[in-house]
Amino acid sequence: MSVLKVNDLQVHFDTDEGTVLAANGVSFDLNAGETLGIVGESGSGKSVTNLALLGLAAPGKVVSGTAEFQGQDLLQLDRKQFSKIRGHKIAMIFQDPMTALNPFLTIAEQLMEVTQLHLRHSYKQALDHAVEMLEKVGIPSASRRIMDYPHQFSGGMRQRVMIAMALSCKPDILIADEPTTALDVTIQAQILDLMREMQKSEGTAIILITHDLGVVANVCDRVLVMYGGKIVEESSVDDLFANPLHPYSLGLIESVPRWDASHGGKLVAIEGQPPNLADLPSGCSFHPRCRYCIDECESTEPKLVALGERRFACHVNINEAKSTT
Repeated sequence: MSVLKVNDLQVHFDTDEGTVLAANGVSFDLNAGETLGIVGESGSGKSVTNLALLGLAAPGKVVSGTAEFQGQDLLQLDRKQFSKIRGHKIAMIFQDPMTALNPFLTIAEQLMEVTQLHLRHSYKQALDHAVEMLEKVGIPSASRRIMDYPHQFSGGMRQRVMIAMALSCKPDILIADEPTTALDVTIQAQILDLMREMQKSEGTAIILITHDLGVVANVCDRVLVMYGGKIVEESSVDDLFANPLHPYSLGLIESVPRWDASHGGKLVAIEGQPPNLADLPSGCSFHPRCRYCIDECESTEPKLVALGERRFACHVNINEAKSTT
């Protein structure tokens, strides 16, 4: 059952270079209790798409689209209406917890504010709940450490605080924007395990924005691959890694170093740079970097078409193309 239906979301930024098409016709569904991964290079539109769902894309403008959540279109809500949903029904873990947390407030003040605002907790209820959440996310001596400031926590512990804050009101949707970026692999594994445990116990649907395909393989149920502000492929995790249908998806997978690769082998990279979203190339945005490009790719933009439960936007059958190269 879908908890969120996004249709034709377009977010534009007006700049001196022109209009940046940061999200350009994005459509997807999010099902209850699932983890949906969104992958792609920086500038592909991953974060902007999800910030727009929470009314946080400024100075960008949502120029079209709908985002249906519990009978409401999120894109039509005003500031007051959004304040009732953000942090309560839909929560977000931001990429950098040091900048997301207020350095002038204690961890207690920041955690308590969420439940006092949304759950109408008294001071004692909010404090007890905050300590309980810190214990759930594995902060040692939580009743003492809760009075510390963010700079007194390590990077991994600050990220745990962000998760505790995001899950305090048991949201229906959790948006995690690169929650393991810059964390060592041990802490990364602990954070991902924690998110899985909380999802299992609360039934929360998760949108996971990441560059790390290893994280996607371990955590996600479905994946959206974004490029140039658009979705170019949607698939289950297993199908994506076993048989990518878009050349960009294939390039991302091939660029991941493999432990079983031959010694001295070269890393495979996607040539070129991501497109300028204020001056997109004609046809398929990926065609200047695509090894399977044909004339049609340069002139005609491919539509996102369904193939069973998958969707992809490409003029070329890359399985056939691979066999002839």
